[in-house]
Amino acid sequence: MNYPPELRKRVDLLLTRNEVHERLKKISTLQDVRCYGSDLSRELTTWACRAVSPHQGRPTSLDHWAEGTGKTWKALREFPNRLEKIAEEVESINKADPSFYARRRGKVLGTFELLRLQEECMQLPVMIRGYAKTLKERNTAVFIATPRSGSSNALFQLSETVKFLTGAYHDQEVSDLLNAVANALGERKQFDATGIAQARSRFKKRKT
Repeated sequence: MNYPPELRKRVDLLLTRNEVHERLKKISTLQDVRCYGSDLSRELTTWACRAVSPHQGRPTSLDHWAEGTGKTWKALREFPNRLEKIAEEVESINKADPSFYARRRGKVLGTFELLRLQEECMQLPVMIRGYAKTLKERNTAVFIATPRSGSSNALFQLSETVKFLTGAYHDQEVSDLLNAVANALGERKQFDATGIAQARSRFKKRKT
């Protein structure tokens, strides 16, 4: 799984903790014969980490997606709205003076060049709005995908991964792993097998 650096650091730390290692080992002893040789310790720990502490590392995780853009995550999220306003301004200029692009000094453009320039100017607001829409959709997807998006999905994925490995949900072992991760992260949370089964059932109902 490819997750932001802050989450990967937390998972690396958790994998060094004895109590977490012992819970992972317990799950591995239940592994189905068809999955022998599969080591999903990191995946299990990542889902457990997200389920226990979905808000931990929020700023770092979000800023990770803005790296290289020259903007903070906050500025990147606001940028589509700015682009839409720019599109409106360009459109307003086009309507007020449709031939403004021809009012220029220097090189005299031929008819074909003027028509092409006119088309580009008229299409510019459409292109800007399209870019704004795409960027807004990308930002929304990133926001949902980051670790602080909620624990219910992570808990469900953890439960399903254990079932994949072992052939059954083993909610008690899953709750033991979650409690070990919570203790290691200093989170005041406690899980039990009944609560995990109920959470999994609620998540499935929401998806159907």
